[in-house]
Amino acid sequence: MLLTAQKNNRFATIFAAAVILTASFDIFLAFDVAGFTVRAAQILAIGLYVPALWNAFKERKIALPHGWKPLLVCLAALFFVILGGVLLLLTALHFGERVLAVEVLDVSETAGKSEASLLYREVNAQ
Repeated sequence: MLLTAQKNNRFATIFAAAVILTASFDIFLAFDVAGFTVRAAQILAIGLYVPALWNAFKERKIALPHGWKPLLVCLAALFFVILGGVLLLLTALHFGERVLAVEVLDVSETAGKSEASLLYREVNAQ
């Protein structure tokens, strides 16, 4: 048992050092995931949280709350709602679908919205 505890302690020390060393990385090892910035330290920290929670549940230091199953269902539904919203947003963003060829009729320093259509003529619209 002592050997296992020392091995787990070494594992936790290595992960903690990696989290501390990568915590301030703002550009290097930082990824943009659906508009959120995810840093390497956040991913590495999972290596600390999961074993700690596993040991706490195994040793009965933490108990699941009453009603954890409906809570889990609600969290899963919330996850799918958020994922669906992100996917809907990503599919709704289409840029540059219409190809338009124009002939410039006049060049003006300033023009209002109503006058802008007088400055060009569509040559080949698709």
